[in-house]
Amino acid sequence: MPGLKSGSYTITVKAVNSSGNEFDEATSDAISVLAHDRTGFAFLDGHVPGAYQSDGTIKENAQILYVTENTKNTLTASIITDSKGTASTFTGLAEYIEWIT
Repeated sequence: MPGLKSGSYTITVKAVNSSGNEFDEATSDAISVLAHDRTGFAFLDGHVPGAYQSDGTIKENAQILYVTENTKNTLTASIITDSKGTASTFTGLAEYIEWIT
């Protein structure tokens, strides 16, 4: 499971209605999260590329875009676009990629 250190966890999913009121929940049995080997060229000399730290947790202030067929045109991302810290919001994967390239 991305974003968790290795260990044992239970996961709870809570269902909410359109008003945001919780009406049901389910909790998993314990799951084991395994550490991944993060050695190799990309991780030389303490360099850790991407949004995750070497222990598998998410880096502070990282933005992770989970893209599916259903969200590729509607996902949003806010990105700092100048040296003054101005943030711009992009909608859709194509618009995001166009800006960063």
